Amino acid sequence: MDQSRVVYDEVDLWFDPLCSRTWITYRWLREVERVRPVRVRPHCAGVAVMRADALPGGAPEGPDPARGPARVLAAAGVERGRCTLAPLYEAMARRLHTEGGGLAGWCERWDGTDPGPTVDDPIRAALMEVGLCPSLAREMAVSTWDDVLRAEHRRIPGAGEGPGAAAVTDVPVLSVNGHVGRYGPVLSAIPADERAGRVWDGFRAIASEELIVEVRQVTWGGEPAPDAGP
Repeated sequence: MDQSRVVYDEVDLWFDPLCSRTWITYRWLREVERVRPVRVRPHCAGVAVMRADALPGGAPEGPDPARGPARVLAAAGVERGRCTLAPLYEAMARRLHTEGGGLAGWCERWDGTDPGPTVDDPIRAALMEVGLCPSLAREMAVSTWDDVLRAEHRRIPGAGEGPGAAAVTDVPVLSVNGHVGRYGPVLSAIPADERAGRVWDGFRAIASEELIVEVRQVTWGGEPAPDAGP
């Protein structure tokens, strides 16, 4: 195949490093890149900021440890460039979502008040893995990075204005070729090889059709299994 003639789908993914569902979706998309002409661009939006800003009266005052890892990603992206996001996210998520990482099902249960588990050590280890100074972990307590996360949230097509602007309060969110952002897909495990491609083919058709506003399974498919590799 003449690679110069291949037309790639540009896929924007909004994530939070604390969300195990999104870690599954991200790894599925990396599998899809192997079998379909797809390029994935990650954006850290921060679920804690999304949900707190959707509360009546806006975000509560004071520090929120649940925002910390997303703030570190925001700081790394600004200071070292967007190319830092994917490797740092991967390094964080591998540590946070493995067995014993302390985050099993946490993001799915989060109600906006639980401060979440302590993640200082895995965040520092992830920073060192990708060649960043572990002192960048101090940015977990710097609330000014929340504005960067909000800016990423507003980049979701269809989420920045109008009556539906406050509706996006969870991740993963995907936009395919600039189409309106879609929540999901939420997967129970990571499909591999051609199965990953078939799942992509179906999702792409839905994500590209503006008339489809919601698709949801009537029964819950079980807790996500981020440790189950493709």
